[in-house]
Amino acid sequence: MTSTEGGTGNTSNASLTVTSPPIISKAFGAASIPLNGSTSLSFTIQNNNTTSSLTGVAFSDTFPAGLAVAAPNGLTGSCGGGTITATAGSNTITLAGGTIAASGSCVFGANVTATAGVSQVNTTGAVSATNGGTGNTATASLTVLLPDLTAAKSHAGNFKQGQTGAIYIITASNSGSAPTVGTVALTDTLPANLSATSMAGAGWTCTLATLTCTRADALGIGGSYPQITLTVNVSARLRLA
Repeated sequence: MTSTEGGTGNTSNASLTVTSPPIISKAFGAASIPLNGSTSLSFTIQNNNTTSSLTGVAFSDTFPAGLAVAAPNGLTGSCGGGTITATAGSNTITLAGGTIAASGSCVFGANVTATAGVSQVNTTGAVSATNGGTGNTATASLTVLLPDLTAAKSHAGNFKQGQTGAIYIITASNSGSAPTVGTVALTDTLPANLSATSMAGAGWTCTLATLTCTRADALGIGGSYPQITLTVNVSARLRLA
């Protein structure tokens, strides 16, 4: 600094530290899981500031339809005393009030369950810090594998008017990418000129009145359940359609 009357004076310096926001990333523990299966979901939050810690670190991750926090949630890890919320059965994981030291990071996670059979693309809300502002979002993908059941029905020879004890063979198969889960039901519908007299198959529970058979054991990929035998009588008065 100078003046005409006083000549040259001193200099003055000032410093300003700019604190950058946190950086978040996430990953599922598996690339794919079957319907109703579970896997881990982990989060990593990085502080790239070399001289400043980050405080008030927070974010919220709301899952797309078809994903939920597993029960139990399998919560692991921490983030500098912050509160991690992952309520079993809910579709949200949140962090509030986290602290991360300079050049440090925190890692935590929970288990999630697939409740619908679609490819899941999950993106968090933006991570933020009280003294670092708003940072990025993080995205991870998960494929939910599904069974695909088909039914094949056959009979030997031609049925005739008035015939009794004619037999259909019904086979249920799984051509999907995952085993079945829960109860499998197979229902047949007969034309008016056929009447069912029995319906049965090994391992099946069949109800003749509704022509429905059920079972709950899992059917693996590419497998078939034991055949169902459906026995019918052919009307003597009606022509087959």
